[in-house]
Amino acid sequence: MIKPLLALPLLYSIILMFMMAPLAQAAPILSKKNNRQIKSRENVIETKAPLTQRQGHYRVLQDYFKKNPQAKLKLNKIPKKNIRTRVKFKNGKMKKVTLIGREITQEEIAENLTNFDSKENQINIYKQLHKALSVDDINRLAPPHLSQIKRMPITQIIQLNQSILTEDLKSRLNQVSPEDSFPAGYPASCRDEIGYSVGSDCMDDYSRECQDFVDWNATSTVWNEKGLWKNYSFPLKPYLTCIKNQAGRGLCTTFAVTAALEADIAQQYGKWVNLSEQHLLWKHKMYYEKRKYKDIEGAQIGRMFKKTYKKNYVHQLESSWDYNPSHFRGVDDDGAYYDSCKMYNGTMCYDSIHQGPLPDDIDENPDVLDDVPTSTSGYTHQGATAIWDTRARKLDESITRTKLYLQDGRPIAFLAYVNKDAFTPNENGFIESQGDEDPDGAHSMLLVGYVDNADIPNEVVAPDINSNGGGYFIIKNSWGINWGDRGYAYVSYNWIKNSTSCMYALNEGVVEVP
Repeated sequence: MIKPLLALPLLYSIILMFMMAPLAQAAPILSKKNNRQIKSRENVIETKAPLTQRQGHYRVLQDYFKKNPQAKLKLNKIPKKNIRTRVKFKNGKMKKVTLIGREITQEEIAENLTNFDSKENQINIYKQLHKALSVDDINRLAPPHLSQIKRMPITQIIQLNQSILTEDLKSRLNQVSPEDSFPAGYPASCRDEIGYSVGSDCMDDYSRECQDFVDWNATSTVWNEKGLWKNYSFPLKPYLTCIKNQAGRGLCTTFAVTAALEADIAQQYGKWVNLSEQHLLWKHKMYYEKRKYKDIEGAQIGRMFKKTYKKNYVHQLESSWDYNPSHFRGVDDDGAYYDSCKMYNGTMCYDSIHQGPLPDDIDENPDVLDDVPTSTSGYTHQGATAIWDTRARKLDESITRTKLYLQDGRPIAFLAYVNKDAFTPNENGFIESQGDEDPDGAHSMLLVGYVDNADIPNEVVAPDINSNGGGYFIIKNSWGINWGDRGYAYVSYNWIKNSTSCMYALNEGVVEVP
C-alpha cells in the first residue's frame, strides 16, 4: 500500500504526463523526401475561413438552394474534391486536366451571391452602365448622379440597374468591330513578351506545345481558317497575351486572374507582359488564405481578386518565378506533395502545395524568404466587379451586362460547370454543347469577346445558330495551344447561361509599380 504523502508526487507526474501529451503530439515531425524537410500535415493546425464568413456563406447558400433546387442538384453532381480527368485535344490525344470540385465551387457561388448584391458592387455596375449610355439614352432615362446613387438603398440601386438594361440599350450593344490593327509594340512571338520565360514548362510531354509558342502570330495559317479568331475582330483581341498551359495542376483560377491583368496592362500601358502564376499562388495561399498543405489546389476568383486588391499585392513577372507544371507530384501519407520539384529547373521549389516555403520553415530559418523571388516592381489592380446574377433573376440581363463589359474592353474571369466529353471544341473551335449536360466539375477561364449571330462573318462555320441563344462568347483557356482554336474556344450564349457560376470583370486602373 502506497502512503498518501508518497503518492502525491506520483499523482502529479501522471497528471503532468497527460497534460503534456497533446503538446508532444503537436511537435513537428520531419520526414525526408528528395532531401527536403517536409512538415507532417497531421501536426499542422490549418487556419480556415473565419467562422462568421463560413456561417454567412452557409445561410446564403441555403436560401439560394431553397429557391433554386435545380442549382443544388447540379452542384451535387460534381465530386467534393477536385477531380483529375482526361479531355480530348485538337491533335486527338487525351490529356489529364484538373477540374474544380464541389467544395470550392459552392464557396465561389456563395461569394458571388454575396458580392453581386453588395452596395459597392452595384454602384460599380451603375458606373459601367452609365458609361455606356448615349446622350439620347441619358436624356430619355435621366439617370441620377453618382453622388445620389451612393445615398440610395441597395434595393433601389439594383432596380435602377435593371431598368437601364432595356431593349433599346440592348439593340445598341452590337459591337463595333475594329479592323485587325495591332498596336505598336505588339509582340511578334511569345518570346518578345516582357517577362517571358518557359523554363521547365517545356519538360516531359508538354515540350511539343511549348515549341509551338514561338510561332504565336507568324502566319495566318496558325489559326483555324473557319474560326472566329481568324475572321472576326473584337476590342480585346490586340491586347491578349499568349496562351499558357496550367498542365495537370488545378490552378485555372490563378491563370484566369493573371490573364485578365495581362490584357489590361497591354491596353493601358502598351506592354504585353507575362505574369507569374507561381508567385501569385504562393502569396494567395500562404498569406491571404493562410493555408499550409490543404489538398485542394484551386482558389476562388472573387476572393483572389478581392484579397490581392486589398493587400495591394504586386504581381510579378514570369521570369522571376517560372511556373512548374508538377506533372509528377503526388500526396504522401503526411500530406506533403512529394516530387513537386522533379525535373523543375526554376528559381525555387518546395514540396508544398504552392511550392514555396511554409511559415514553420520561415520561423525556423527566416533566410529562406531570401530565396522567394519577389520584386517591389510589378503591377497592382483595383479589384473586380461581380457581374453575373447567380440568382438568375433574368439571365438575359446578365448576358447583356457581360457583353457591355466586353465591349468596353473589360476582361472577365468566370467559373463554369463543364462536362469533360461535351467541353471539346469541334474542328473550327466551337463548343457545340449548350451546357445542359451533367457536369464533371468546374473550370475557370477568361471571357474576351462575343459575336451576335447577325455579325458572324460568312467565312466562319458555326454550329446551328437557331439554338445557341443569339450568339457566341470567345473564351481564353489555359490548357495550351493544342486545345480548341490555338487555346481559344467559342461557346454559345446558352452555354454561358446554363453553365456559369460566377463572373468578375476586372475594374479599370491597373497600376505599374516602378
